[in-house]
Amino acid sequence: MNLNAVLSKTAKGAEEIETRKHKLAQRLRTLLIVVNGKAPVSELVAKFESIGDVTPLLEQLVADGFIAEARAAAPAGGNFPAARAQLARAMLDALGPDGDSITEKIEACQSAQELKNYIDTKRAILEAALGRRGDKFWKLAKDLLG
Repeated sequence: MNLNAVLSKTAKGAEEIETRKHKLAQRLRTLLIVVNGKAPVSELVAKFESIGDVTPLLEQLVADGFIAEARAAAPAGGNFPAARAQLARAMLDALGPDGDSITEKIEACQSAQELKNYIDTKRAILEAALGRRGDKFWKLAKDLLG
């Protein structure tokens, strides 16, 4: 799960908060309640670190349709190295080790414009490689690079 992602409740999540229709376990319900569409995953994980890693629980809430990624938090102050790292991580998340060569090229870019040009010129190849898993990558790229 992308630690910079900002999660928000879906209609199903809001319904669960209001009616308890889906009878979520208490830990899942507690997490669902604190998802506010503003805090990144890293902040939620830190908030609950005393009870252990809640990332799998957040992933379960996403998989079950109670929450969804609203957006990726923009790197502080337009920090290009952070944006580049987020895109490289998203590529690895989507392709695993098969994305190593692409990730290396992303990490070699020295400016936001160079990175944007790289992914724009390689878009057809990247779309073919990413397939349906690419939606998250392209959304993140648009959010970070415009």
